[in-house]
Amino acid sequence: MLSRLFKVAFAVLLILTLSSEALTCVGKNRIESVGKPKKPEKIVIANPRVDKNPVKRGEIVTLDGSKSKSIPPGKIEYKWTFKATPGAQGDAPNNDATITDMIADVTFLNNTAVTLTVTDGKKSDSKTINVKVIARRDFKTPYSTVEEEGRLYDSTYKPRYYESAVLKQSDFRRADNVCAIDDNFDKSLSHCLHPDPDPRTGVDADEMFELKKVNDKGPWNGFFYLHSWKMELTRKIMISNYIHEESPPPFSNLDHSFYYYNVSEDKRSIVKKFIAAVREHEQVHSILMERGLNDGKGDPAKICEAMFGKEDNSLKEEALKEIREAEERISKATKDPLKQNFSGNLFLAPANTGGKWEVFLIEVGDRSSIKWK
Repeated sequence: MLSRLFKVAFAVLLILTLSSEALTCVGKNRIESVGKPKKPEKIVIANPRVDKNPVKRGEIVTLDGSKSKSIPPGKIEYKWTFKATPGAQGDAPNNDATITDMIADVTFLNNTAVTLTVTDGKKSDSKTINVKVIARRDFKTPYSTVEEEGRLYDSTYKPRYYESAVLKQSDFRRADNVCAIDDNFDKSLSHCLHPDPDPRTGVDADEMFELKKVNDKGPWNGFFYLHSWKMELTRKIMISNYIHEESPPPFSNLDHSFYYYNVSEDKRSIVKKFIAAVREHEQVHSILMERGLNDGKGDPAKICEAMFGKEDNSLKEEALKEIREAEERISKATKDPLKQNFSGNLFLAPANTGGKWEVFLIEVGDRSSIKWK
């Protein structure tokens, strides 16, 4: 019996001894753990910013990585990289462009993904911003009309048909709608847009628009784009010397003018309606040119605004092609025949009658025709 009790007591004593030693070890570990805390893991955080987004094409954007940081604080390095965003139109940026400055000024010509990578030599972090480029709204062809009326066939204006008989039946030039800017009215070419884009005029592209080359460390370095637009559409109505109120006789052997002769034949109201219809007809031409400029694909400035490329000559040719196509569109929009707004009998003295006054049916609009009475 005693032997059995002794064995039980010995087992209990052994268990207590081992438990005491285990608790002592745990206590020591806890003390050691509290006394020697682990160092926190070092991290870096990229925080790229831009001073504007979206931006106008050709505008300079400030890239700012100064809000990036390392924890705990320490020295970090910066690297900006670029690539075209999905769906971007036109040429892609220089994908190998790299900027290592914390802050940099960069020109943008198209939508671009901008990535900032920061590193402390061991750890690194990257973040991307999509810079959206929008069209310049002020990049457009201005339209205007000159209020002051001009005179056909006078000493300052000689249109391409001035050598023909003024009141010739088949070519009764009562008025014209012309470019108000040209000083040389003896030109053999007519045009809507100014300067005249017809290649036969020899007008240089530099007179129509200005190219600019990007020169910075960014993704569009070395690219050309249209920086400014010089084209315009300015019209002026020219009324024939031989039909207005102060008109001279069409031929030297005649004593009276077209206006005077018709008024003396009690056609005052008809003559006034005729001249008003002529003016209205030319005004309609101006209205249609303005519509042709602004409708659909009309204004070449809006199309050329988005053009850019690595070759300046190729870019010039592309812009010139668009301008010439726009000239054709605008001209086509204002071609005769226009709606008829006058029809009446008036006296004319055409060259083929030897300057003899005879009655003709005159129509303004439609075929702008003159018919024998």
